[in-house]
Amino acid sequence: MKKINLLLSILFISVLLMSNGSSTAAAEMSKNDLIAALINREFNFSSGVGGWGTSLYIGLDGYFFGVYHDSDMGVSGEGYPNGTLFYCPFEGKFSIPEYIPAGATSIQLTLESIYYHGLEKYGESAESYGEEIRNGVRLVYSTPYGLDGGRTFTLYFPQHLKAYTSEEFRSWAKSTGVSESNYSQDQLGYYALCNDSNQQGFSSHVISNNKSMINTYIIDVSNQVRSTVSFKGKNVYEMSIASREAYRIWDTALNTIWSALRNTGSDQYLLDEETKWIDWKDQSAARESSKFEGGALYPLYYYTALADRTRWRCYDLADYFYN
Repeated sequence: MKKINLLLSILFISVLLMSNGSSTAAAEMSKNDLIAALINREFNFSSGVGGWGTSLYIGLDGYFFGVYHDSDMGVSGEGYPNGTLFYCPFEGKFSIPEYIPAGATSIQLTLESIYYHGLEKYGESAESYGEEIRNGVRLVYSTPYGLDGGRTFTLYFPQHLKAYTSEEFRSWAKSTGVSESNYSQDQLGYYALCNDSNQQGFSSHVISNNKSMINTYIIDVSNQVRSTVSFKGKNVYEMSIASREAYRIWDTALNTIWSALRNTGSDQYLLDEETKWIDWKDQSAARESSKFEGGALYPLYYYTALADRTRWRCYDLADYFYN
């Protein structure tokens, strides 16, 4: 009898170890099964206090977008009486394994690409990412805190045992993570993302179907621009046409999102904000491209500026305003 009990104990420990930190074995999943679960979630990285945070949304085929912001309304000056906002809208792609074996409670994702204002405009190694003033607020373009410096990320499933994560990760994820039902106190209880380079952790929560549909739409639009608008091998005139098409696509997307937002009950507030933003977009794009005015490069720089600002505005609206 003692031998049988010993064998059963060994078998139990072996199963626990093979489950990769799980106390409840997960069923096998395909890549699409996993994305179907992630697409209804918002991943958050913050301290739980203060005015800063990074929001991240993962969609089809591992494409994602999000916004980092850090408000400092006490830092004001001439032209920006409403304070300073460190700001970084971004988009990119995670590689996700095609197959997630049964029993796995975590997988590793590779950051294939990431794009944001500072990286596109000033170069990855630049110390300054530029700044602008919008509606009396000084925008200082920054890096996406929580993602910066990372090349591989661990995606933890809700079944994953907390004890099989680092203390540094838990110190971040617990700030915003709230365990969902049907999970024990020993388990995370939610999907979480960990930057392997520094153990910074994103917790997640379920979002509304409306917001999920908007997020999916934005990622689809981004993929449409990526697949249909190309500058490779084109001359200046052809690149100008391409930049104008990119702006047209994003402007259509913004109008679609705006139409959905008007049903939230915040019409006047959103209308005032949108009117101010349109004025800023037109004026800042014209100012940025003014040094090329009258030349062949002017349309390219002007429509590229319009497209970039409109794309980031789509991300802003999805992240901050949509319920």
